[in-house]
Amino acid sequence: MKEKIKIKVLNIVSAIKMFSIKCIEKVKNVLFKIWKIIKRIIAFSMKYVALPSLFLIIFLILPMLFEKIITILIENKIMTDNIESGYLDFYATILSGLFTLVGVALTIKYESNQKKADETITYKPILAVDGINKNINCMTREVGLGIGYSSLNSDPDSERKCEEFFEQQKSHNLKYRLYIKNKGRGETFNAVIDDFKVVAANWDKETNIHSNIGGNQYIGEVLKDEYIGIDVNLPNYLFMPENMEDVLWYELRTDILISYSDMFNRIRYQYCIHTIYEVIVEEFVESQPYFYKQGFKYAKVGYKILDIMPEMRIYSKKKKKFIHEYEYVTEKL
Repeated sequence: MKEKIKIKVLNIVSAIKMFSIKCIEKVKNVLFKIWKIIKRIIAFSMKYVALPSLFLIIFLILPMLFEKIITILIENKIMTDNIESGYLDFYATILSGLFTLVGVALTIKYESNQKKADETITYKPILAVDGINKNINCMTREVGLGIGYSSLNSDPDSERKCEEFFEQQKSHNLKYRLYIKNKGRGETFNAVIDDFKVVAANWDKETNIHSNIGGNQYIGEVLKDEYIGIDVNLPNYLFMPENMEDVLWYELRTDILISYSDMFNRIRYQYCIHTIYEVIVEEFVESQPYFYKQGFKYAKVGYKILDIMPEMRIYSKKKKKFIHEYEYVTEKL
């Protein structure tokens, strides 16, 4: 009986501890968020309120302070009234010179910023899809999709089957070349293919199709009116449903992400090429490489490009991510 009571008490104490730890964590998170907001308010106040106010107060107080000092000096017969007027003129000259200097500095800063903004717009690199499978000699990069292999540990022939499977995947890949042209006036700087990914496959919510790009692919500089070619490899064999249920056609959606900067390295862009394919089941393979899912079979497939929808994004320092070009312009306004 005592042991049961002891266990219950320990359980209650443990539950109270867990609850208190969770509460403390929540309070910490709330306090951290409040502190971040306070820091932003202080930074904003210092930049747009405190420093200008301090500057204004100093210039309002200095003349009165200077006049008080001169009055004391005259009362103590250290300087005369004639000298006082000369000092006031001298002080007025200094003040007017300072105001002129500040005005010139602000004008130069504004014109410099305006020049940079004009240059950024004038020499903006603009990547745009310009066709498929053209006969153009240009720099090329390669991306592709594939599916993984799964086998039982108890299968003694799994290694051979795995090799055959990947050999079949490599040798039967369908390929097309996507041409992208720099239609802007400026060249790209540090252009990189960030990713090639599957966005959706309407026949399989948890698809086993994956990108085999294996990390970023460096492109570098793309000059004005210059092309780059991207070879897109698509798997010729996929696991597809045996029966089409509530699906008019099989649809695969992919994204190619290319990031690059302008020639001044001031703005970072991301060009997203969203492609929609119709996946056509040509025939199911009798010999299945492995069991994937109930109702799915290994099949030979073909593809038809339904649509290519490019989207331009710009890196937002405020949100610390790439956002749509129109959203970026709105953010700046």
